[in-house]
Amino acid sequence: MRWFEDYQVGQVERFGAYQVTREEVIEFASRFDPQPFHLDDAAAAANPIFGKLAASGWHTCAMVMRMLVDHQLKDGHMSLGSPGVDEIRWLKPVYPGDTLSATSFGGITVFYDPTTQRLLLSGNARRFLGAA
Repeated sequence: MRWFEDYQVGQVERFGAYQVTREEVIEFASRFDPQPFHLDDAAAAANPIFGKLAASGWHTCAMVMRMLVDHQLKDGHMSLGSPGVDEIRWLKPVYPGDTLSATSFGGITVFYDPTTQRLLLSGNARRFLGAA
């Protein structure tokens, strides 16, 4: 298990290689974000921002969360919960065939309470072009 004291300012961790599939994009969008450019090739092609079927930003967040949890569990870590997310930006679309990975830039203490020992970690997720 990783403890509060194990996080170092400036620590960088890279993890994950999540392959985005067409089936997942459509399934997630059908349930949670049913905008045409997440569901239909023709509608997505007509959209000047995407040009082809694109994953929902919220689906992208869920895929990154999965990579983070898999990384933590693999190393015997566990989360004590989160005080929230301050900022999310979707700078580029994520498409079926892309591979996502994540980088965590560690930590500065934002709350110090001996009973909770809260830590703020910042990071980003990157999109790598995959075979379509």
